[in-house]
Amino acid sequence: MSTSSISEFSTQALSLLETELADVDGTRLQVSPELRLSYFNPFLFDSGEKFTKYPFDAIVYRQVSWEPTGLDQIDDIERWFLEGTDSVEIPIAVIEFTEEQALTSNAAVNQVALEALSKFDALLPIRVRYARFGSSSPSFEQDNGIVYSKVHSANASAIHRSIVEPIQAHIARYTDQELIEAFDLEEKVRHSDPEIFYHFNDVLWAYNHDRENILVILLSVYFENYVKDTLEDYLEEAQDNPAASNFYDDDWGFERCLNGCRSFGLIEDDDYNTIDKIRDARNDYAHDIESFNNTYSTDAEDEGIIEDGIQLYEELIGVKKSILDD
Repeated sequence: MSTSSISEFSTQALSLLETELADVDGTRLQVSPELRLSYFNPFLFDSGEKFTKYPFDAIVYRQVSWEPTGLDQIDDIERWFLEGTDSVEIPIAVIEFTEEQALTSNAAVNQVALEALSKFDALLPIRVRYARFGSSSPSFEQDNGIVYSKVHSANASAIHRSIVEPIQAHIARYTDQELIEAFDLEEKVRHSDPEIFYHFNDVLWAYNHDRENILVILLSVYFENYVKDTLEDYLEEAQDNPAASNFYDDDWGFERCLNGCRSFGLIEDDDYNTIDKIRDARNDYAHDIESFNNTYSTDAEDEGIIEDGIQLYEELIGVKKSILDD
């Protein structure tokens, strides 16, 4: 029996994972907590893939050699890669920690997210149940593409048995080239939609020219689409009852969708507050022509929320070199 909280357990488990997975079969792996799949190469997932913008408790990934072609139409493509454009970081496993108890709304979101990702053969979803008052040996089983692990403490042998071993077995199935092919990366590049790159360039222009009114509107447009798509995807995946579709329709506005995402645990409180401030500032600019005076500023600008909004936006679209660092 363990007396550690779920937070303490996950912190200890991640520390052990970083050590255990430092070098598996000659492959250098990295483990990052609270990371979104959208952080990775912007071509890795289609724009419509569900839950790529959801922050997982941990993501295990490795860097492989890859040089994209046919991207001449995208300005500043280097911003989307960490080390030039000759390699790419590819996620191998996503990990969620939960306690063995009745599902909360957040736990339900975790489960739906893992199920949505289980269709990717090269990406292993793992749900770790921390049963602190249990006494049986750590174990894991795989069902419909998801590994369900059960542990009672964060000691090294338990973590190795229930988490490291299934990840090691998964990694052994793929060479670097096979991993790229499994994600169909080359094909996705050829059929990529440059829309988000064009939007980012507009955001970059507005920032560089101190047009915070335009910047607020551009960020708001993106965030509105983001929360609407996120809520719609969740309700579509999480509800078995066909009548549930009546709960949501396309007429829901920005604010209502944002509050819905918060209620279902689809966004973090800090992200909610940032988006809500940007939404409020957008309303000022959208409904009052006098707000376009150079001396006018909204609460979001006065409180430094614009920078928070840019940082969140870049995380969601996968930009590595922030415009805030220019």
